[in-house]
Parts: sequence; structure tokens; C-alpha cells
Amino acid sequence: MKKPPLLLFMLILLSMYSHAQLQNPVKWNFAIKKQGEKIYELQIKASIEPGWHLYSQNAGDDLMATVFTFTPNPLIKLEGKVKESGDLKTLNDPKLRLHLNYYYEQVDFIQKIRMKANGNTVIKGIVSYVVCNDKDEKCLTTKKIPFSIAIAAK
Repeated sequence: MKKPPLLLFMLILLSMYSHAQLQNPVKWNFAIKKQGEKIYELQIKASIEPGWHLYSQNAGDDLMATVFTFTPNPLIKLEGKVKESGDLKTLNDPKLRLHLNYYYEQVDFIQKIRMKANGNTVIKGIVSYVVCNDKDEKCLTTKKIPFSIAIAAK
């Protein structure tokens, strides 16, 4: 009876395939911090696993860029654009006409928010991003991470 080794082999292959499909080398952390009367900062931190890089909002290629989309909320006004802070790396390749901006390890994104009225509310949105592996130069498909953060008026 030789079926158990074949079955075991199939299970191992399935396990390896599942693991490859579930790669998630970026961990996101969302927080809100009060800055003043009706002024808040949405603080978004991306922690990137070693060997991977996350593209900037100004990646140099719109398909690779990190994008924040906020759900409209009548109590909230976004002040300016999302700012990013980290050790920005740039790849320039004149032969391929590439100019790409990305981050390793960690990048912080900050969105200033002004409350239009007193009250509790929730800021919701989605961050879309692409992450690539330096070892084999492969990128994962675009990931979309929804977020929802309560703002408690005090």
C-alpha cells in the first residue's frame, strides 16, 4: 500500500502553496492622536519584513504607489494630503527609464484631520499597496487593507 506517501507528498505541496498565497510582509498599525481643539492626526505605521520593500505614495509608477482612500464623513475634513516619513530609497535606471521610490523596514504616514463639529465619529478608509521581494525581485499583487478608527470628542 503506497498511497500514504503520495498523500503526504500532496499535503506538503498544498501546505507550501497555501503559505505562498498568504504572504503578508507588511503589518499595519492605525492610531489617532489629538493635536488641539478639533484637530487630530491619523497615524499609520507600516512595518515591513526584512527583504521586502513598500512603495511610496509617489512611487514613480502609479501601479506601484501606496494609496489612501478615505470614506466621506460629514463630521471630518481632511487637512492636506497624507504625509510620509521614513528612509526613502530611490532606484534610478536610465536604460529602463525607471525612477522608483520605496521604503524598507518602516514608514509612517500622517493625515491631519479637522472635526467640523463636536461629537464622536469614525474615520474609515482603505490603504492599497504593493510590496516586492528583493531576493527574487517579485512583487505580490496589490493588497487592500480596510481601516476604521474611532475619534472620541473630549
